[in-house]
Amino acid sequence: MRSTILGVLLIAAGAVVSGGALTACGGDDCKSNSDCPAGQICRLGLCARDLGGTDGLINVDTEDIVLACDPAALGDLVLNEILADPPSGADVNGDGVASTSDDEFVEVVNVSGKTIGLANVQIDVGGKKAALGAICLGPNEARVLYGSQGLPGLTNSGSTVTLLIDGLTAESHAYGSEGGKDTSMTHAVQLDPTSSWVLHNTLSSLPYSPGKCSDGADFPNCGSGTVVEGDPDADGGGGDVVLTCDPAGANDLVLNEILADPPAGSDPNGDGTASTSDDEFVEVVNVAGKDVALTNVEIDVGGKKVGLGNMCLPANGARVLFHLDGLPTLTNSGGTVSLLVDGSVVQAHTYGSEGGKDESLTLAVQLDPTSSWVGHTTVGGAPYSPGKCSNGNAFPDCFTTPVEEMPDAADGSDGDDADTSIVDTMTPDDDAGPTCGPPAGVGDLVINEIMADPGTTIDWNGDGNASSTQDEYVEILNLAPYTVSLVGVTISDATGVKFTAGTHGDDCLAPNEALVVFGGGTPTLSLTGAMAVTGGSLSLNNTNETVTLKSAAGASMDTYSYTSATKETAFVRNPDGTGTSFSLHPEVTTGGLKGSPGTCLTGAAFPGCLTQ
Repeated sequence: MRSTILGVLLIAAGAVVSGGALTACGGDDCKSNSDCPAGQICRLGLCARDLGGTDGLINVDTEDIVLACDPAALGDLVLNEILADPPSGADVNGDGVASTSDDEFVEVVNVSGKTIGLANVQIDVGGKKAALGAICLGPNEARVLYGSQGLPGLTNSGSTVTLLIDGLTAESHAYGSEGGKDTSMTHAVQLDPTSSWVLHNTLSSLPYSPGKCSDGADFPNCGSGTVVEGDPDADGGGGDVVLTCDPAGANDLVLNEILADPPAGSDPNGDGTASTSDDEFVEVVNVAGKDVALTNVEIDVGGKKVGLGNMCLPANGARVLFHLDGLPTLTNSGGTVSLLVDGSVVQAHTYGSEGGKDESLTLAVQLDPTSSWVGHTTVGGAPYSPGKCSNGNAFPDCFTTPVEEMPDAADGSDGDDADTSIVDTMTPDDDAGPTCGPPAGVGDLVINEIMADPGTTIDWNGDGNASSTQDEYVEILNLAPYTVSLVGVTISDATGVKFTAGTHGDDCLAPNEALVVFGGGTPTLSLTGAMAVTGGSLSLNNTNETVTLKSAAGASMDTYSYTSATKETAFVRNPDGTGTSFSLHPEVTTGGLKGSPGTCLTGAAFPGCLTQ
């Protein structure tokens, strides 16, 4: 293709033509300038208007390049997209290097309905001009000129970009600080030069789309659908935005995460700057099972409202609105955040001092608006997870441990920042694992009882064999008000991991229930509110030992150290679950009971002894 030789981006499209075709200003056929009348030069094999030899495109003293297309005329091209601020880490031009200067671009699209030449076309940026080249551009094709190809520098704080044809202004756009938002600027109605200019991510999940429509389709098939008001933040206002999805309904979205107190030094929005204000965010997730428009959706923070934008949010996609993007300030000491659809509150959360704990607040059961709100670290290892489940998975796969960390660009694009992000998701694997609840996190599970020296006279696991090794046990309790996934949870001693949950029928643990892990044998205890499993030899030392319970993410959830174990006597937390210290079992019970695996320390069934 011509694009290969010239180093430009030409995107072929469909046959539907958008925009009116105007006659090119070329005249008679020619081979050199001498073949043309006064005031004209030979351009693309046709006599065209002479720019006084100052355009820098054609050497008027030599024979011109002959192309099999007419020169562009006013009305043939549309200046459709401008990227002044490439997101950090994004390789927009595809050269293998992310550059905040080389990846800047201007996109021009041929709407004439015929092939046209660009030798008489220039881009002017604040008075500095660049030619689009002696090439032919097919109908509905785009010419994308990057900074790496000679486009004058586009400042983030504002400038004027002008499309010149034969030295005359065909279209111009002056922008301000909106140029520095890690997203391009584009026409609200694609290929319509009379339409207002808006930020690209208000129309699409993408921050830019060089050579294509804002929705990623080939020109001119840029979608059709619900027409909504033009973006009021765009220069000039006005202009309708055409969305290809239905407006959100009352049950289509879930308010899933709120970060009022970004941890010091953290950068949740990924803009390269840690800020305790700009990094505040609210996360809303589409649970409708279809794409929905957000134009009728707002976030209310203590009476101050902000819209979520004129965009389509994909099924299972998340809209993360940061303070940097206009989210009203979230106070650490308390406030109310409400999700509004068509002006009505569909979900709200009022928080208090827990908002100032260096972590976000999120739904205990992700995407369930009826679930309680908890600190993020109680359901996930990280203090926040904008655009993802609390366990780091893509929505809606919130209850399995990710195999490996996903890159920041969870939406599958090329590294766009998290501000104003829309995060696409993966279809869960049928074999992904349990869906009982979120992974157990810090604060969910505690060690409740330890039998390190079971002796050889009492059959603690009930398999008919009293054993000094197989009857060792560690009992853990779930104190969370929801069922948790135990997959990946470990029990360790001073020498290393002795047990890993998730492969012994112990995938899930209900609230206020217990898991008893024995050192061996085949537990046959008849338990209510508890389960007993064997996961290999525990081999707990009788002296100078430390038992540690860790989450699947490796975070320490609980630990207990002892200097000397007493034969046939367990260490037990008193009271069950919530006690701050351990005692020898007979010291806190009556009747000489030395251990109570799978029951309260009194021998009663769980959860009778526990209160929440």
